[in-house]
Amino acid sequence: MSDYGKDMKSITNKQNKIHNGYFNPKMFFATMSDKEKSRRQNKKYYAKYKYLETQNKHRKVLLATFTSKNKNIDTIQEIKKKFLSFLKADKTIKGSYSYIWTIELGKNKNNPHLHFMLWYDDIAVERITLHYQKTLKQFKLVKKWSKLTEQKKAASYILKEFSVLNKSFEDYYLARKKISTYSKKQIRFVGFSSFKQTEKVYKKSYNIYYYNYLTTDKLINFGELIFWDKKYLVKKSEIYSSIIYLLLKYKEVAKNNSIYQWSNNSYINIFFTLSIKINKEVKLRREWQFPFVYYFY
Repeated sequence: MSDYGKDMKSITNKQNKIHNGYFNPKMFFATMSDKEKSRRQNKKYYAKYKYLETQNKHRKVLLATFTSKNKNIDTIQEIKKKFLSFLKADKTIKGSYSYIWTIELGKNKNNPHLHFMLWYDDIAVERITLHYQKTLKQFKLVKKWSKLTEQKKAASYILKEFSVLNKSFEDYYLARKKISTYSKKQIRFVGFSSFKQTEKVYKKSYNIYYYNYLTTDKLINFGELIFWDKKYLVKKSEIYSSIIYLLLKYKEVAKNNSIYQWSNNSYINIFFTLSIKINKEVKLRREWQFPFVYYFY
């Protein structure tokens, strides 16, 4: 083994639950019963709804309903796709609305129809209404069963088939699963507008620290929680030891970039500087005292 290899091995890897040892959510999910899976899934949907509701509490609310005569799930998906394309292509209302959409199956679980709940600023209401009307016209939908109405709060309605308070929530979960199997493709029955962070960040935050969406945003905004290198989520209080561990384990450092001293079979305390960019904005620079000196670029 080279001197460099010996030097690297002389430093203890301080492994913790952030990097390994925490549970695998996919494996854990696979061991659940259908009732447990649906309960877990529905609680996640409700948590996302509450996030959007809190973020948009200053806005008004519209509920858009789309019902097709042919009761075909593919048609409902096309309607959803078209209405969203109208909204997203309209640059005049960009940033002035948020939404959640659900595909419901109805009482007998054979009548798929679409609901959109939209939080909006006043400047967006006319354009949203226009895009709604264009969607009805393109798919020749009957206004009697397709409506756009003002709402004060619609969570209990738009998530009624996904609520753990609904006695039949497991039956709806199985019915949706059956439709996906019959269609030979994974069908999404719930969708949300963008959150501040990526879904990967929120998953890591919950799996590691059990933080919900709102808490994750809050801690990231305050700099108490940092998502680094698109892989690692670290608390500020843990970041120094964690970054040393990650860099020593995953960063390739050439021998000529390492400086070390050895005297009388004992370590000499030397300082070195670690400089790394975090989240493309925060640049961390700190001087460390360590038996060996490494410079990471």
